[in-house]
Amino acid sequence: NTLLLSWPVHTHGSSREAIDSEYHTFTDKLHVGVATDMCLVVAKDIVNFPVSAIRLVGTIDVYWIVQDGGLCILIAYLLIQSKVWRGCKLRVIAIAQEMDNNTKLQADLQKYVYQLRIDARIMPLVLAEMKQNGKLNSDDNDTDSETRGKNDDKSGDNDNEETPTPSKEKVSAMKKAVSSLEKMPSNHDEKRVTIAESKNEIVEENESGGRDKKFRMLDKKKVRKMHTAVRLNELILANSADSQLVLLNLPKPPVAKEGLDDYMHYLEVLSDKIPRILFIRGTGKEVITTYS
Repeated sequence: NTLLLSWPVHTHGSSREAIDSEYHTFTDKLHVGVATDMCLVVAKDIVNFPVSAIRLVGTIDVYWIVQDGGLCILIAYLLIQSKVWRGCKLRVIAIAQEMDNNTKLQADLQKYVYQLRIDARIMPLVLAEMKQNGKLNSDDNDTDSETRGKNDDKSGDNDNEETPTPSKEKVSAMKKAVSSLEKMPSNHDEKRVTIAESKNEIVEENESGGRDKKFRMLDKKKVRKMHTAVRLNELILANSADSQLVLLNLPKPPVAKEGLDDYMHYLEVLSDKIPRILFIRGTGKEVITTYS
């Protein structure tokens, strides 16, 4: 009931057609897995995964971004039972929003892994919002687990560790995308005057206003998603650069082929420069028994 896939790889100098074919084959397999109600496990940079003779020491990091029924934690726990990964410690890194109560989040997750009889360290991290000018909010560096109320000043007074801002190349690309969208002329307000032949009356018509507005909102939604991918990637690199393995939730692939390019681009940005990564997606029907 589980489909294991390798992320598309291509050699340097491969033709555009060969690369596209590799990605299309990969996404077709993803769709088959979703259609047949199978769990999906995607290994990126699989050539960097250890052989059975190697003994690894360090951490295995599970990024708890969405509730997946505990499948990511379970797979990480099963990996640690292997002699290859046995020397690694398990960390569950919960991604929180700025308004979340980190103390409660940490306590709930700690109780959950305890009920699973899994030894894991819980680390809540705040995913700060990035403004459209590429600057981060002032509380980006606050990654402690203290409670944040609505009137919290979010001063970030815990570890004095700064989360690095996104790389100049990524921020530049995001700023350019946002800027182009903001400068895009809106046809919603443009009017065309026509004269009705039958009644000599003036009729004002919107020139594809609703459709253009819909497209603009869709494009801005894509840019916001890319902002999120950039922030998540920087957060992972800042906290898991030395980890032996990173496990992430795999978003549901789009049904329409038109959205596949954006889907793959999102995953590429999210996993950029992470040496070993497993994307995992469950069916929602998994039952992982807990003991109180």
